[in-house]
Amino acid sequence: MPVLPGADVLSLAALRKVKAFYDAGGAVIGTSLLAAKSAEFGEDASVREIVQSIFAIDPTKPMPDGMTQMHTNAQGGRAIFLRNPSPEALDKALETIKVSKDVAFSGNPTPTSGNGFFSYIHKVKDGMNIYFLGNSSDSAIATTVELRGDLKLQLWDPASRTIQDIEGVRQVSREDGVYTSFPLRLQPLSALVVVAR
Repeated sequence: MPVLPGADVLSLAALRKVKAFYDAGGAVIGTSLLAAKSAEFGEDASVREIVQSIFAIDPTKPMPDGMTQMHTNAQGGRAIFLRNPSPEALDKALETIKVSKDVAFSGNPTPTSGNGFFSYIHKVKDGMNIYFLGNSSDSAIATTVELRGDLKLQLWDPASRTIQDIEGVRQVSREDGVYTSFPLRLQPLSALVVVAR
């Protein structure tokens, strides 16, 4: 599911892919600011037309703070624009458009010291789901991670060149499918790579 970060300029080629996804029944979230200009020369009008067809908002007009708007199409496509995105607003938007979370953390863990963040990246390579979980803060993070799907998890440590199974893994059934859950404790300024098959 595409989440468009706030930007005044967007690639027309990328935006056409988002529109094709939306037109086929996909869900899209736009945040902060919708693009009114193209990264390609002379294509500003095309960008504005596509943005307006997805979100039903004219990106050249001012957008009031707190604005949230949803637009749908006949194929089941859903588009939500959040003028002021926050974790709570994004959670509510995902609930509204009925999109299953790919990764969830219990208790919404947030570092309490330093300027760092707790974050993750999910990539799929050669049929493997690869999750990079990072803690760039001065606080330890303790949470339970849920990954969508019935997965066999391993911890890959590039520093020690070791691969090991993760302890405490269990499957959890939810309304929207099966998730694989495991406890996570991440020390300050550290990261882990979890590989799922």
